[in-house]
Amino acid sequence: MSLARVFRENPERRYIMFGGKGGLGKTTFSAATAFWLAQQGKKVLVFSVDPQASLSDIFQRDIFGKGAVE
Repeated sequence: MSLARVFRENPERRYIMFGGKGGLGKTTFSAATAFWLAQQGKKVLVFSVDPQASLSDIFQRDIFGKGAVE
């Protein structure tokens, strides 16, 4: 099932979370999903509890405690 189909069939969906053991691509998939949803005009909050700061590397932004990033 594609991500587009999930949101098309469940337009009321407000949250999506990715979990699992390390090295599965959760951060990469989360970032790609957030980017896709933003392109669809959705407001997106993406966060990680991983201390490696991979999200700020992916988005090439210092995202620590600075508020919203456009």
